[in-house]
Amino acid sequence: MSTVLGIPFSIIGLLFFFAFFVLTAFWIYRPGSRKTYDEQADIPFKENEHE
Repeated sequence: MSTVLGIPFSIIGLLFFFAFFVLTAFWIYRPGSRKTYDEQADIPFKENEHE
């Protein structure tokens, strides 16, 4: 009986995580985000402003 009830929940979970993956990929590779990521990638190489 638990297998019969588990199948719809597993399909819902699979669809949820697939949608999360697709939305995350679209958010990361959206147009105009490259400049933001390049600026964040250069943070460790900038001189310390406190000195």
